[in-house]
Amino acid sequence: MFVECGSAGVMYWGDAKFNRIEKANLDGTGRTLLLTESAFNDFHYAAFVFHAGNIFFTDWKNEYVYRL
Repeated sequence: MFVECGSAGVMYWGDAKFNRIEKANLDGTGRTLLLTESAFNDFHYAAFVFHAGNIFFTDWKNEYVYRL
């Protein structure tokens, strides 16, 4: 999991069991599903990072880096 360190106060996390990436406000409101397995044809992320307003994540199964 990682937390956006701006005034927005948003946390992002990945769920390896269900292959998805989500976000929510630090107070738990506004939970949003950002990515599911079906969106990228059976991906298996290894790591992800928030940079310059984008989320980048690596896919160890397909050996690729994606940007959301």
